[in-house]
Amino acid sequence: MKLEAVCNTCRRRFLLTEILPPPEGSGGRCPFCGTHFARHYVAALPDLVRSVEAAADTFASSFNRLADMHPGFDLNAEDFLKRLRAALVPTEERHDESA
Repeated sequence: MKLEAVCNTCRRRFLLTEILPPPEGSGGRCPFCGTHFARHYVAALPDLVRSVEAAADTFASSFNRLADMHPGFDLNAEDFLKRLRAALVPTEERHDESA
């Protein structure tokens, strides 16, 4: 699964893989307006993006394999996704905590 982000300058949506270091991406710049994102994240970005995307793929595959087993109980994906969404702290709250 690919992660998307929204540029705070031009408000356009892009895939995080588009801003990886060259030759894969734009080297930490918005692919549309060229805004330079926080430089101190660029070094960690490739591993983090790949890790999160791989984890999402693994989760989806495992969840579907479990469902395909017809285990005799219902898997409630919607409730799980609600809890997952709640665990993903909004950006504003993360910035407030780190200040």
